[in-house]
Order: sequence, then structure tokens, then C-alpha cells
Amino acid sequence: MPKMSVARSIQIKAPVDRVFAEVRLFESWPKWSPWLIADPDCSLEVHKDRYSWAGKVCGVGGMAIHGERCNESIDYDLVFGKPFRSQA
Repeated sequence: MPKMSVARSIQIKAPVDRVFAEVRLFESWPKWSPWLIADPDCSLEVHKDRYSWAGKVCGVGGMAIHGERCNESIDYDLVFGKPFRSQA
């Protein structure tokens, strides 16, 4: 499969450092993640820089932060186990 890149942007009326902290902190994801809203019974395991899930809608997978530029970007390793195995 060829490599591909996907990017999206949105204007948020909040200080950059507050938004970055919210996205960086996996513990805050259940409040805003559309996947977790769609799959409220999804089980989560959250650690400082790692996050994993298992659910009927979300499937099974995990991600880990492998790099970041404070208030600019976060790089994730994303792995899906079910329904289809893949890595991004």
C-alpha cells in the first residue's frame, strides 16, 4: 500500500497551550472523542503516553505518543488489531 498523509484543521477559540494540553492528555479523550461517544461501553486503558481500547464500534487498538513539539504537533504510533490489522 502506498504511503499517504491525512491532515485536517479547525479554528478553536481557546489559547493554543490549553488546546494542546487537552489533546496531549489521553485521560481527557473520553470527554470529546467521537469514537468513544459512539461506543460508550468501550473499555480503555490509559497510561501517560499510551492509550488502548476495545469495543464493539471502535474495535481493538492502541496508540502511543512518539514525539511532540510543544504547542505545535503530536506524533502518534497508531495500531489497529480488530476488525482489521493495520498500523499508522
